Amino acid sequence: MREVDLEGSTAAAVPQGPTPFVDEFNDIHGFSEGDEYFNAGVMLVDINKWSSGNIGDKTIDWISETDREKIIYNDQDAINVVLKDEIKPVEPVWNMEARYYWEQRMGISDWWKQNARDEDLVLHYTGSQNPGTSGCVPRQWAYRSYLEDPPFAGSGL
Repeated sequence: MREVDLEGSTAAAVPQGPTPFVDEFNDIHGFSEGDEYFNAGVMLVDINKWSSGNIGDKTIDWISETDREKIIYNDQDAINVVLKDEIKPVEPVWNMEARYYWEQRMGISDWWKQNARDEDLVLHYTGSQNPGTSGCVPRQWAYRSYLEDPPFAGSGL
Protein backbone atom coordinates (compact mmCIF):
# COMPACT_ATOMS: atom_id res chain seq x y z
CA MET A 1 0.00 0.00 0.00
CA ARG A 2 1.31 3.40 -0.89
CA GLU A 3 1.25 6.30 1.51
CA VAL A 4 0.44 9.88 0.67
CA ASP A 5 1.76 12.76 2.76
CA LEU A 6 -0.67 15.66 2.41
CA GLU A 7 2.19 18.05 3.26
CA GLY A 8 -0.22 20.48 4.92
CA SER A 9 -2.83 20.39 2.15
CA THR A 10 -6.48 19.89 2.94
CA ALA A 11 -6.81 17.14 0.34
CA ALA A 12 -5.00 15.13 -2.29
CA ALA A 13 -6.50 14.26 -5.66
CA VAL A 14 -5.61 13.38 -9.23
CA PRO A 15 -5.46 16.26 -11.71
CA GLN A 16 -7.99 15.72 -14.48
CA GLY A 17 -6.49 14.06 -17.52
CA PRO A 18 -6.93 15.36 -21.05
CA THR A 19 -10.41 16.78 -21.53
CA PRO A 20 -11.64 20.03 -23.08
CA PHE A 21 -13.79 21.18 -20.17
CA VAL A 22 -10.77 22.03 -17.99
CA ASP A 23 -9.87 25.05 -20.15
CA GLU A 24 -13.53 26.10 -20.11
CA PHE A 25 -13.69 25.78 -16.30
CA ASN A 26 -10.46 27.76 -15.84
CA ASP A 27 -11.73 30.51 -18.13
CA ILE A 28 -15.16 30.75 -16.50
CA HIS A 29 -13.83 30.84 -12.95
CA GLY A 30 -10.77 33.03 -13.46
CA PHE A 31 -8.16 30.33 -13.02
CA SER A 32 -4.91 30.58 -14.95
CA GLU A 33 -4.50 28.57 -18.14
CA GLY A 34 -2.14 26.05 -16.56
CA ASP A 35 -4.04 25.60 -13.28
CA GLU A 36 -4.90 22.03 -12.45
CA TYR A 37 -8.50 20.86 -12.16
CA PHE A 38 -8.90 17.89 -9.86
CA ASN A 39 -11.21 14.93 -10.27
CA ALA A 40 -13.07 14.71 -6.96
CA GLY A 41 -14.30 11.15 -7.51
CA VAL A 42 -11.51 9.79 -5.31
CA MET A 43 -9.88 12.08 -2.78
CA LEU A 44 -7.76 11.78 0.34
CA VAL A 45 -8.92 14.35 2.87
CA ASP A 46 -7.45 15.71 6.10
CA ILE A 47 -10.75 15.44 7.96
CA ASN A 48 -9.65 17.88 10.67
CA LYS A 49 -8.79 20.61 8.16
CA TRP A 50 -11.94 19.84 6.15
CA SER A 51 -14.14 20.14 9.24
CA SER A 52 -12.47 23.17 10.80
CA GLY A 53 -12.50 24.95 7.43
CA ASN A 54 -16.22 24.21 6.91
CA ILE A 55 -15.38 22.92 3.45
CA GLY A 56 -18.68 21.03 3.08
CA ASP A 57 -20.72 24.17 3.84
CA LYS A 58 -18.52 26.30 1.60
CA THR A 59 -18.97 23.95 -1.36
CA ILE A 60 -22.75 23.90 -0.89
CA ASP A 61 -22.80 27.70 -0.61
CA TRP A 62 -20.70 28.05 -3.76
CA ILE A 63 -23.07 25.82 -5.73
CA SER A 64 -26.10 27.73 -4.40
CA GLU A 65 -24.64 31.14 -5.20
CA THR A 66 -23.10 30.38 -8.60
CA ASP A 67 -24.92 30.85 -11.89
CA ARG A 68 -25.91 27.36 -13.08
CA GLU A 69 -24.58 28.16 -16.56
CA LYS A 70 -21.09 28.41 -15.03
CA ILE A 71 -21.17 25.00 -13.35
CA ILE A 72 -19.95 21.97 -15.27
CA TYR A 73 -19.72 19.31 -12.53
CA ASN A 74 -21.48 20.51 -9.35
CA ASP A 75 -19.52 19.26 -6.35
CA GLN A 76 -16.30 18.77 -8.29
CA ASP A 77 -16.31 22.36 -9.53
CA ALA A 78 -17.12 23.61 -6.03
CA ILE A 79 -14.29 21.61 -4.47
CA ASN A 80 -11.85 22.94 -7.07
CA VAL A 81 -12.89 26.53 -6.36
CA VAL A 82 -13.16 26.29 -2.56
CA LEU A 83 -9.91 24.34 -2.21
CA LYS A 84 -7.92 26.27 -4.80
CA ASP A 85 -4.23 25.80 -3.88
CA GLU A 86 -5.23 23.42 -1.05
CA ILE A 87 -5.24 20.17 -3.07
CA LYS A 88 -2.03 18.23 -3.45
CA PRO A 89 -1.75 16.52 -6.84
CA VAL A 90 -1.14 12.77 -6.77
CA GLU A 91 -0.40 10.20 -9.48
CA PRO A 92 -3.20 9.11 -11.83
CA VAL A 93 -3.11 5.55 -10.44
CA TRP A 94 -5.05 6.88 -7.41
CA ASN A 95 -8.06 7.72 -9.61
CA MET A 96 -7.74 6.33 -13.13
CA GLU A 97 -10.88 7.01 -15.13
CA ALA A 98 -11.98 3.98 -17.13
CA ARG A 99 -12.86 6.22 -20.07
CA TYR A 100 -9.15 6.61 -20.82
CA TYR A 101 -8.95 2.86 -21.44
CA TRP A 102 -11.76 3.18 -24.01
CA GLU A 103 -10.14 6.26 -25.58
CA GLN A 104 -6.87 4.36 -25.98
CA ARG A 105 -8.65 1.45 -27.66
CA MET A 106 -10.34 3.93 -30.01
CA GLY A 107 -7.02 5.63 -30.84
CA ILE A 108 -8.13 8.95 -29.34
CA SER A 109 -5.66 9.20 -26.45
CA ASP A 110 -2.76 7.28 -24.95
CA TRP A 111 -3.35 8.66 -21.42
CA TRP A 112 -4.17 5.17 -20.06
CA LYS A 113 -1.00 3.63 -21.50
CA GLN A 114 1.15 6.48 -20.18
CA ASN A 115 -0.30 6.50 -16.67
CA ALA A 116 -1.77 3.10 -15.75
CA ARG A 117 1.51 1.26 -16.37
CA ASP A 118 -0.07 -2.09 -15.41
CA GLU A 119 0.11 -1.03 -11.77
CA ASP A 120 -2.43 -1.54 -9.07
CA LEU A 121 -4.75 1.40 -9.35
CA VAL A 122 -8.02 2.85 -8.19
CA LEU A 123 -10.27 2.43 -11.20
CA HIS A 124 -12.97 5.08 -11.48
CA TYR A 125 -15.85 4.22 -13.79
CA THR A 126 -17.27 7.52 -15.03
CA GLY A 127 -20.16 8.36 -17.31
CA SER A 128 -21.44 5.55 -19.48
CA GLN A 129 -18.15 3.66 -19.34
CA ASN A 130 -18.90 1.16 -16.59
CA PRO A 131 -19.18 -2.64 -16.32
CA GLY A 132 -22.96 -2.52 -16.02
CA THR A 133 -23.57 -0.75 -19.33
CA SER A 134 -20.47 -1.12 -21.47
CA GLY A 135 -18.55 -4.03 -22.90
CA CYS A 136 -15.33 -2.07 -23.31
CA VAL A 137 -14.05 -1.24 -19.85
CA PRO A 138 -11.00 -2.49 -17.98
CA ARG A 139 -11.29 -5.16 -15.30
CA GLN A 140 -15.02 -5.59 -15.88
CA TRP A 141 -14.97 -9.30 -15.06
CA ALA A 142 -13.28 -8.70 -11.71
CA TYR A 143 -15.87 -6.01 -10.99
CA ARG A 144 -18.73 -8.33 -11.89
CA SER A 145 -17.30 -11.17 -9.76
CA TYR A 146 -17.58 -8.95 -6.66
CA LEU A 147 -21.32 -8.64 -7.29
CA GLU A 148 -21.66 -12.37 -6.64
CA ASP A 149 -20.35 -12.06 -3.06
CA PRO A 150 -21.93 -10.51 0.04
CA PRO A 151 -23.07 -7.84 0.54
CA PHE A 152 -23.91 -7.50 -3.17
CA ALA A 153 -25.10 -11.06 -3.89
CA GLY A 154 -28.76 -11.06 -4.81
CA SER A 155 -28.90 -7.26 -4.84
CA GLY A 156 -29.85 -7.07 -8.51
CA LEU A 157 -26.84 -4.91 -9.34
